[in-house]
Amino acid sequence: MGFADSEQKGTGLRQRLYSRAFIIENPNKPDDTFIYLVTDLAAGDTAVRDGVLKGLAAMGPEYSRYGSHNLALSGTHSHSGPGAWLNYLLPQIPSAGFDKAAYKAVVDGILLSIKRAHETRTPTRLSFDTKDLVDGNINRSPYSYLANPEEERKRYQYDTDKTLSLIRFDRASDDKTTGILTFYSVHGTSLFANNTLVSGDNKGVAAYLFERAAKGDDRFADGFIAGFSQSSVGDTSPNTLGPFCEDTGLDCKFV
Repeated sequence: MGFADSEQKGTGLRQRLYSRAFIIENPNKPDDTFIYLVTDLAAGDTAVRDGVLKGLAAMGPEYSRYGSHNLALSGTHSHSGPGAWLNYLLPQIPSAGFDKAAYKAVVDGILLSIKRAHETRTPTRLSFDTKDLVDGNINRSPYSYLANPEEERKRYQYDTDKTLSLIRFDRASDDKTTGILTFYSVHGTSLFANNTLVSGDNKGVAAYLFERAAKGDDRFADGFIAGFSQSSVGDTSPNTLGPFCEDTGLDCKFV
């Protein structure tokens, strides 16, 4: 996916990318259900969504409750995933077109995650909380932010969204946590344009580390899933030390 630079070509794999599927259903009303997908990709895509919907329709009557009305496809906005699978012309230009094999891998992986989530549905308690993480992002254009009206800026404590929201899924039978789903605003650009390896970037690494830490911990169920979904990403940057000149090492001028 990269940074829209035709010279930035992939050379290998640093970290595998995943689709994490969350299915939330009312047990007393099975039709009242939806799927939320977190993929280690730059974004959702209409072609991928269409492929997933067609794949679900082909999986039999058990999956007929899922369709365009109750499926949400999101990407973590990593710039370090593979390219050439999006439906739109603009991202196809630097990736030299569309690659059907890449597209099919994305669709097949998403369908497998939905199948696994569907087959492991169980009565669960949901809990929700929020917390400000002030050191997790910065506004990548604070000078531009100051162009907003002063009365509007006074409504907010920070110049970008600092709130992390978390939904926790605890299995009713034994209180073990089967998954978490978080929302936090930070661009997937911890790796720069000189990176040529496939990676889930900061949210992909966060999910990997959380899931690895949960293994062997009695508080978490086997197969625990950590979804680090994107939020109001906008002008948020993970490079919290701020911008600096590569040539001199000095801080960039504020303007």
